[in-house]
Amino acid sequence: MGIASKPRLDWVDYAKGICIFAVVSMYSNNLTTELMGGSGWLQYWADFAKPFRMPDFFLLSGLFLGRVIHKNWRGYFDKKVVHYLYFFLLWTFINLLILFGENKLYGGDVYEFIQQLWRKSTSWPWKMMWFIQMLPAYFLFARITVRVPVVIILIVASVLQAFPQIVEAVVHAVPPLQGDRVLVDEFWKRYIFFYVGYIGAPYFFKFAEYIKNKVLFGVVGLVVWIAVNGSLVNMGLAEKPFVGLFLGIVGATAIITLGAIASNFRIARWISYLGKNSIVVYLAFYWPTKLAIDALAGVDILTRDLGTFCAIVTFIGVFAAIAAFWVVRESQYTRWLFERPKWLSVGSYEPKSAIASGKL
Repeated sequence: MGIASKPRLDWVDYAKGICIFAVVSMYSNNLTTELMGGSGWLQYWADFAKPFRMPDFFLLSGLFLGRVIHKNWRGYFDKKVVHYLYFFLLWTFINLLILFGENKLYGGDVYEFIQQLWRKSTSWPWKMMWFIQMLPAYFLFARITVRVPVVIILIVASVLQAFPQIVEAVVHAVPPLQGDRVLVDEFWKRYIFFYVGYIGAPYFFKFAEYIKNKVLFGVVGLVVWIAVNGSLVNMGLAEKPFVGLFLGIVGATAIITLGAIASNFRIARWISYLGKNSIVVYLAFYWPTKLAIDALAGVDILTRDLGTFCAIVTFIGVFAAIAAFWVVRESQYTRWLFERPKWLSVGSYEPKSAIASGKL
């Protein structure tokens, strides 16, 4: 199931660039709704993107797993588990520290802050940090079960994704598992997408290369997908058993199609750059987005159309995160925000930043 080493695939970066915009737009939509009582037309986009917004990220994260899953345990653990745990713990602390500084949570109580830090690190992560927590768990589980027949993993993962109440029943039946624990409650809801990316990587690679040369075919497929996804969302069927699984995989394939098509156009290169930096944006977009909403909420000409307002703050959040990375990467005293220090390596060290490989 391994994949021979190849040059960087540009369509992957384009697909991840599209993904990160979908994620930031969702948070912009939610924050605007929370702070201003509505979000305009962007709500339709948020609803449309929900079936595939995170599944496509997980599927793309699994695409390159075949290249490393059979390598030595120490190196694998370092690059696929410790690497993401570092950023998860670091940015959980940073986000909660900002809240503590604002005195909006914890009331300035250091003990309460420590309690919340423990809870957000071990049970229910702070906002978007759950994705960074889930990645090392998926990589670790995939390595542990690498010799389990593919068909068994597919069946188990598909059934548990379609019927999460099975997992919930187990959680409530086993006292040590009870409580708000995302890794227990949410693990199977998206593992199937990560695993499909892993086992289906050769086919996704071939499909993307085909679409790059058959743009019209790809556009027709996207039109059909938009109609099907939109219809099922509008009918309230998107989260029904196996429908959500279908829409997640098809939606991820549609994003790959978009990425492959976009890679043909030089004007879209900025999307590729965002894709290379996708995890940087994911880690750092939240506070710039929230600050932009707070700062622009009083500008009447912008708030007349909340959908456009949301789109503007989405762009601000994305590019402010990139700007922050440009600033901190120049100094050895701040580079650790996006680059794991050498002393935290448990394997052969490579100065791998959050974005050095461009892969989530």
